[in-house]
Amino acid sequence: FQLISNAVYYLLKSKSTVLPASAPTVSMAYKNKLTEVSLSTTTADAKIYYTLNGTVPTTSSLVYSDTLSITDSCTIKAIAVKQGFDNSSVTIATVLVKSMAATPSISVAAAETGKAVTITASEGATVYYTTNGGTPVVAKAVKYTVPFTLIRPCTVKAIAVQDGKLNSDIASEKITIDGYKERAKTLVWANFNDSPTVWIDTMTTQNVDLFGAKGYAYTDSLGHKTEKTLDFKNGFMAGTWGQRVTFQATAVATSGNYSPYTDGDTGASNRAISFLRTSASTDPTTGYLVTTTAYNGPFDVTVWMTGAKGNTTVEKLEVSVAKALTDTTWTVLDTLTSVSDKYIRKNIAYYDATAPVFVKIKSVSNLGTNSNMMVFDVKLMGEGQDSVVAVNKPVVKKTLVSTRYYTIAGVQVKAPVYGVTIVRNLYTDGTIETQKMILKQRN
Repeated sequence: FQLISNAVYYLLKSKSTVLPASAPTVSMAYKNKLTEVSLSTTTADAKIYYTLNGTVPTTSSLVYSDTLSITDSCTIKAIAVKQGFDNSSVTIATVLVKSMAATPSISVAAAETGKAVTITASEGATVYYTTNGGTPVVAKAVKYTVPFTLIRPCTVKAIAVQDGKLNSDIASEKITIDGYKERAKTLVWANFNDSPTVWIDTMTTQNVDLFGAKGYAYTDSLGHKTEKTLDFKNGFMAGTWGQRVTFQATAVATSGNYSPYTDGDTGASNRAISFLRTSASTDPTTGYLVTTTAYNGPFDVTVWMTGAKGNTTVEKLEVSVAKALTDTTWTVLDTLTSVSDKYIRKNIAYYDATAPVFVKIKSVSNLGTNSNMMVFDVKLMGEGQDSVVAVNKPVVKKTLVSTRYYTIAGVQVKAPVYGVTIVRNLYTDGTIETQKMILKQRN
């Protein structure tokens, strides 16, 4: 009687310490009229049992082994089971099967200048598109309303969005412009990371104000305006008539702050030049970057830029050209905008003439103390392509340390043998060269 009582006691005692297996989690990937369902549990080696007809799963139900392909909407229920554990609680998930919106159609026709682009989609669908090669994302792409004209070569990508349906596949069309020569030759590139040949030591490790922490007094005692400049020795110099200009050791991120706004805005490198406003809202917005050499056109001015003051107000850069640095009047090519705070945008201004000109990129944001425009990279791209530079492998001097011989079966021998011998040479730099030697006559 005592033995039975003790057995019952210890069974009850052990029962109280048994833990349930971790309930399965459900993840879904939607495709056109097909939903792929994956089940998993954090309990190692546990089996997952599931049903698709709404009934509670047991160990007699279907055993999950691989991704399920569901073609009709249903309710999936699943449990995790492992010896030594109680069965998990039941996970319940509704699986919807959706159809995909029809892929839009992109048609291109000749226009008076450039190409006219028309995008059509099924009734009830809304189209969003990009022209920078980036993936169309509803929140960041342009909503299509009417046909538009392009005068530059590019790739148009579009998706259709429709209530109750998955977004369509991406339609893509490469736009060519007759007579337009590709501008892929780098004329000058300022990236403020490794291009400058002369920096003060601190510039590679911390933020540095180029002309003072609050800019400087840009008028003298007589009210005359003064200008300050700093040559970066990378084809550009910075200048200001009083606005604060800062070198910032900011890294480009893969997501979040200081990451590309879309996948069509990639290409920026670490570190940037910032044009800031001080505590006085009356301070000028006069900071600029300018080339130290005039370049023959035509060329593109590509700028990677963003705002950085914790606001969502649009920052602006004016791109202009002149035949001489001393010119008082500069021709504006375009005014570039940051669009979204702390996300890097790739913007392009176009110079289509042939005369040699200097290029100036000037801060024109007028946002009071909230203004902080950051320029990560500037590239001037002319007609043609960058030349391919052959890279010769450097000759490394090395000394033979030892030579060893092996039979074809891998047995080490003192000297080459009749038939096939594997020769291994070891050098001072740690490299090993292996050769095959064939002796056709016995010694």
